[in-house]
Formats: sequence, structure tokens, C-alpha cells
Amino acid sequence: MHSHLDAISETVHYLQERKFALEADGSVTRQTFTIARPHHCQHCGHNVLSGPLDSYMLPQVRGARQAPMHHEEHVLRHGMRGAIEAAQDGCAFYQWILDELLVQYATGSNGNERLEDLCEATFRLVSRYCYGRANQLSIQVEVSTTRVVDVRPGIFACAEDDDPAAFDIRTRPMDLNVASSHSVALAQDCLRRCIKEHPECRDPVYNDTDSEMRHLHLPTRLLNISLDDENVLKVHLSEMPGLTEKERQGVAKAGFATLSYCWGGPQEHRLVEESRTALQAGQNVSVFPKTIQDAIKFTHLVGLRYLWVDALCILQDNENDKAIEISRMSSYYGANAVTILAASSAAATEGFLKHREDSGLHDVGPFRLPYQTSSGATGSVLLYHEVNPGSEPTTSRGWTLQETMLSHRLLIFSSRQLFWRCHRTGVGCGGSLHDFDYRAVNNTDVFNATSPMQSSSWDEWKNIVEGYSRRSLSVSSDKLPAISAVAKQFVLTSSKHFRRPITYYAGLLHDTEQPDVFRKQLLWATTDPSTSGRCWPGYGTWHVRAPSWSWACMDGNLLHVPLGKMFFHNPSDVMSNILDISVQLCHKSLPYGMVRGGSLEVKGSIITLIGTNRCSRNLRSFIKFEEVQAWSPNERTLSIALDTQADRADFSDVHEAQSMQCIQLLVTHTCRRRALGLVIKQLHSAEQNVKTEFMRIGVFAMKVRYVSDEDQTDGERRANEEFFDHEDIQTTCIL
Repeated sequence: MHSHLDAISETVHYLQERKFALEADGSVTRQTFTIARPHHCQHCGHNVLSGPLDSYMLPQVRGARQAPMHHEEHVLRHGMRGAIEAAQDGCAFYQWILDELLVQYATGSNGNERLEDLCEATFRLVSRYCYGRANQLSIQVEVSTTRVVDVRPGIFACAEDDDPAAFDIRTRPMDLNVASSHSVALAQDCLRRCIKEHPECRDPVYNDTDSEMRHLHLPTRLLNISLDDENVLKVHLSEMPGLTEKERQGVAKAGFATLSYCWGGPQEHRLVEESRTALQAGQNVSVFPKTIQDAIKFTHLVGLRYLWVDALCILQDNENDKAIEISRMSSYYGANAVTILAASSAAATEGFLKHREDSGLHDVGPFRLPYQTSSGATGSVLLYHEVNPGSEPTTSRGWTLQETMLSHRLLIFSSRQLFWRCHRTGVGCGGSLHDFDYRAVNNTDVFNATSPMQSSSWDEWKNIVEGYSRRSLSVSSDKLPAISAVAKQFVLTSSKHFRRPITYYAGLLHDTEQPDVFRKQLLWATTDPSTSGRCWPGYGTWHVRAPSWSWACMDGNLLHVPLGKMFFHNPSDVMSNILDISVQLCHKSLPYGMVRGGSLEVKGSIITLIGTNRCSRNLRSFIKFEEVQAWSPNERTLSIALDTQADRADFSDVHEAQSMQCIQLLVTHTCRRRALGLVIKQLHSAEQNVKTEFMRIGVFAMKVRYVSDEDQTDGERRANEEFFDHEDIQTTCIL
């Protein structure tokens, strides 16, 4: 009896000391390993696993209420005392289990559980598979018949190709060689099956077979890949207008790939008039930058003959050709067979087919445990949890957003392995995403690429704009061209969905039957004025990239005022009328491309916020300069978010600053005395017979008054009267 009590005391003492250490450290410090060198020890060897660790279920019939689930349990050899001894002996597997259990087990003043209750706990490995979700294993700790703790995170089981367990366990470690025979076979199989089996992976606008659609939307130029007599890859430039109809049909039937990649600076090897003849005659693949070389090689490996690369298929010294080809990119990426996304390469010189490093891929394990196969042989399985992938270089490049969004099929060469993604499914070459048939995963965290555009809602467009603002462009004037293909496709899809014309103005969409949509899009804001810049004369540049009311004039991260979350806007409550919207296009035939400027005529009341007049005096105490993220609908302030640090500096002292005006765009549903709108400033002194022009410098939210009159102070009442009740209605021109 005494020895049993001593054992319990020692167990509790260890658990207490370990829990204190973990709490002091603030997190679990896990020892991680690699696939080539996993953790394995005698304690791991006591746990001989068997049975379906990676069960597959047949696809559930669409529309079924509940997906099938598989459940399998494996009791581990050690109980709590044995697990502690194993951890003290250096077993990383049991140390991970104990540490995660102690972190998740609630004790002390905020919990009602005792460490003493863990002394008799048992451990089991549970295999779960639910259709439509990632199958995984979890460690469960049975504290009592009524208390079970799931150790997080879940882990993944796989077997290596040459291991006897591979006969029963179909999952494999991620293939770090993205040019291996396995990776090529995955690409070929996914491409073949998607084209054959996935009608949703064809362009919904055209609703045609792939070859018919490609025939209609073949690029002007394609790289034609072939082997010469010495079995060396060569490419020559094929110009579609110079081919016969039969030849073009042959190209369409064969299909073509497109390359999405980061230029990483000026391109030494690009298509210009001087190099055009040489490329038409044919060149060795080795003369091109490494990323383009790799794209040509992999296109050939998967069995495609044609490849579209912007640097080599658009005349880079011909502005007219560039404008026309950029305007056609939506059809090129929508009609291709597949897009090769060089996600891991930050520059064209880097390439993307190099072998990946087997380090930093796991935050748990890998642990090697023995496995008994159905035939009686003994092999082993690897248990681990993959680290969430970080951002890839292509996720920060402006041009790649539309290239991935418009592509129906993607081969993604990430920093760890090759992924396939289409509208229906996502799968990797090995690793935890391995099932083409039974899994529908389009996770941007996994694939590091933007989800395909499948919606025509206005919120979807705002999400696109906000995501695009977080990307960079090496050429500032590309702000609108680099998203023009997405804009064109979005307008086309929306017009078809709503059965009426949708108009595009320098990054904003206008629906004549829902004018409120345009007003809401005007309410964009910069998330950090200190890192934002305006491409506008006098702001570090002397040209206009977009009107000041368009988000496209700004560099830096953007968001839109969260109307539904904060202000409950009613479309019938409008405080201004938009009389006219116009933009000056650089190319009249390219409505989604570059602009020279634009204007917005708004009829509404202009309120002067800062100055010496009575209105300003009554409002001054309520003015609060703060970013939109800090706005609170319950705080009685006139919140102002200015676009740049320079704008903020102009109004840092409300007593000495120049005049600031606001124009109301929207009011709230619950109370007409709450408003949202634009902060503007006059560009020049008003002269007789000269239209007064303004520029946008920010957004505001007037939320001084609550619903009940009794809740107002005298100051709030005066502020609201000055802000809302005067009738200074003007027609304002915002450039």
C-alpha cells in the first residue's frame, strides 16, 4: 500500500512540476524531427499498430444529410506512470502527449479538475475519417469512464514506399522532389481526371468543352515546345494569326499551360521586336531564366506542347500590344488546360523544380511506430503533424492574384511540395492532403493561392480589392491593369447573373438599379496611414494613376467600412445623389485598364469640420482621428480616418489647421442621425464661373447621437443640429 501511495505521489509531483514549467514557458516546446530521421525508441516500439489508420470511405451521395464516419482505436502500451518513465527516458512521443495533456487539462482556480485524477489515466490512438474532412489520428486520454481528453493537434499517419506497411497504408510522406516521377504522375492524373470528370472546372461563362473554349480564346502567341534530334528541349514562338484554321484547331485540342510567377525585377530575356525573329526560329531552353526553364520542362513532362508566358508572349516594347494582351488575360487563364504557379520563387532567376529541404515541416514528430500488416509482416508508420505553410512569394505579387483566381486548374509548386487544385478538389503529392476522389479542399492557407472566383456578390468584389491591396507591384502604373482581367470577368459574371449591364469605373462597380452599391465601395480606408501613399500630383509623383475617390490611387493595405457589422445601413436612407461618374481611359477600347483621371459629381450637403465657423466650434469636441479598425458604433464621436500620414499632419491641430469638409453618403437604418461619408478638401480657391473641385482624403463616421432624445447632452444636440439640419446643398466635383 505504501509503495502504491508513493507511486501516486511521485506521479502527481512530476505532473505538477511539468505543468508549472509549461505555464512559465508559455507554450509547449516540442522536439521535432524529419522524415529521414524520425524519432524512434524502445518505448515507441512497444506500440505495435495495425488496421486502418488511413481509412477511405466511398463518396457520399450529394445531398445526404450525414457523411459516413469511420472510427478505430488502438490502446497504447503505457499508462500514466509508464508514460512518465518513457518521457524521463527521452521518448519524444510520450513527452509530447504528456505536455499537451497538461496544457489542456484545467486545474487550479479556473478549473475543477485535479492532477491526482490523471494517475490512473490510459492512452489510446484513435483513427477517424469523416467524408469531406481531413482524416487524422488523435491521442485520447481516458481519465475516467466519464472524462476523456483529446490531445491536440491531431496527427497524420503514413508509410514510406519501400516499407511493408505501404501495402495497407496508402498515404505517403510529402514528396519533397517536385520533379519526381510521383509528382509528374500526380499532375498528369489530376489533369486528365479533372478535364474528364469535373464540368464545374470549365468556364461557366462560356459553358463549352475545353477544346472548343480554347479555340475561341487562344492566345495571340504561344511557346511551342519540342525535342530536337539530339533530344534537347527547344521552344519556338507560334503566332496564332499566322496559322491556318486547321492548325489553330490542333493547338486548341492539344491545350496549353500558362505560367504564373514573380518577375523579381526587370527581365533580361523578354519578347521585343528585335528578339522576335530569333524566338520564332527556335531557341534552346537553357537560354531562358530558370523559372521559365522549369515551366517549359514541366509542361513537357505532363504531356502538353504549348505554354504561355507573359514575358515571352507579349511584345514588351509595344505599349499597344501590351494593353491588348493584358485585356485578354481573363480568357487566356480561363481557357487554358492548367496554370503552373511557381509559388516558391521570388524571381524568374530562381526556378521552382529544386528539391525541397526536409526540415521545419512538422511541429509534432515525425514518430516511427511499428505496424503489423494484414499479411502478418512487420513494418512501420510515421506519425506527425504538419506545420501550417507560410506565405509564398507569389501571394505578395499583384499580378498573380488574377492569374490564380481566373485559373480553373492549378499546379502549385509550393516551398514544400507540389499541390493540385481545381474547383472541386485539392490534393498534394504525399502529405495530409492526398485524396483526389473524396476530398473537396480549397484552403488558401494550405495552397498559398487565391481561391477561384465563384461569386458575383458585391462583398466578393470588396474582398478581392482588400486582398489585392496587400500585394505589391514593381511598376506603380500597373495598379489597374494587374487586376483588369479579374474586373472584366467579374463584370461579365455579374451582368449575366443580374441580367443587366454592370459598369466599371477605375476599380469600382456601378449598378444603375442598385446605386447604393457604388456608395458603399467609396467607403474604403487605409489600415495604416503611416505606410500608405497616394499616387497623385504633389504626393511624390506628378501623374494621376486613378481618381482620388478610387482605391486604386493608393499604395498600402485597404479595408472597407464594415456596414453590416456596425451601422445597419438602410438603402432608402440616402443623404446624397451621385449625378455623374466618369473616367478618362488611356486606351478607349480597354475599359478595365489604365486611366488618366476621373471625376465624381455628388449632390449633397458639405459640412465644414475644422475652421472658425459656428458649425466647427460645435463639432470640434467630438472629432476623433482614428483608423477604421478602431471605430466603435457605441462611442459618441465624429470618427475620421484619413488616408495618409501627410493628410493627418495637415489636420493634427484642429485649431490651426486648414478647412476640412465632409460629404454624407449613407445614414443608418436605426437612426437618421448617424452618417458615413467622405472627407474631402478643396483643390483650389473658388473663382467665378469655375467649378469648385475637391479631392478625397479620408472617410468619416458621425455617431454622436443615440436613438433616444433623452440620452443626448446639450453639446450633442447642438453638434447634431449643425451636422444634419443645415441645408447647404451643393453639387460637388471630386477628382
